[in-house]
Amino acid sequence: VSSKYGPVPIEKISQGDSVLSSNGYATVSGISSRYIDEELYRLTLDKHSTKDPLILTSEHPVLTDRGFIKAQELQPTDKIAVRINRYKSQPRRKALDLSAYIPLSLMCRNERETWIYGAKGKKWPRFINLNKDFAELLGIYLAEGSASKNGIVFSIGQEEPVLTSKITDLVYRVWGRETAIEDDSNSKKRWIRVYGNALKYFYTEVAGRGAREKRIGKEIYSFLGKHTASKILKGFWLGDGSEEPGGYEITTTSRILVYQLRDLALGLGMLLNTEYSLVRRAYRLRTSKKNRRQF
Repeated sequence: VSSKYGPVPIEKISQGDSVLSSNGYATVSGISSRYIDEELYRLTLDKHSTKDPLILTSEHPVLTDRGFIKAQELQPTDKIAVRINRYKSQPRRKALDLSAYIPLSLMCRNERETWIYGAKGKKWPRFINLNKDFAELLGIYLAEGSASKNGIVFSIGQEEPVLTSKITDLVYRVWGRETAIEDDSNSKKRWIRVYGNALKYFYTEVAGRGAREKRIGKEIYSFLGKHTASKILKGFWLGDGSEEPGGYEITTTSRILVYQLRDLALGLGMLLNTEYSLVRRAYRLRTSKKNRRQF
């Protein structure tokens, strides 16, 4: 379901959410469900994954180039209307209050800084601008980052010096902190660590916990503009992307994130074809090389 905060699985829609209707965005006034005993129709669009088809009852209306058509009357040649939220202008700059993500029992703050109770000398800027640097770092975190015991960590390969330099540079520019690099002597793994429990709380909230639950938080998604949306895609591609003979490919195991990334791309005028790998249990988003400028 398309909402003001990006695509949301229908089972996670709640009363009061703002979702897209045929007359623009409307507030959900109630949630209901019922048992049905009739034939269901599975709707899959061309160049989209068959993993998550749209399942409809026979009478459900679908907007096509022929107008609203019942699901049971759809033809393979019909063109289905989809939402494309193009970014027409950059919204006003959004500043995130880091203190709002720290548990109240641990949080200390003043007008400019925030810190965790007892963590002397480890103050953080209280307000963080949602700018291009922040967006690109978030994209890399969505691909390669996770919360650790006392901060956050990016897991990459030792043979990725450009990505290593990019992460360390962005962390300093966004958070004003140095990183600690640790190489595994028994493998080619590299961990880039940023210490600070404030970051652990923050990124867990705005980006999800665990690879399959990664997402772009509502407080960020709704304030993205053309440049910041593009930087999230670029950052994610730097972390989990590859250049193939026919174009570019990015991969994620998160069902929510795959549709958010596809939605961002549509807003930038770029179609990402969606596939699902049963072997890897992961989604792949692909686009042609004509979209090189986005990556």
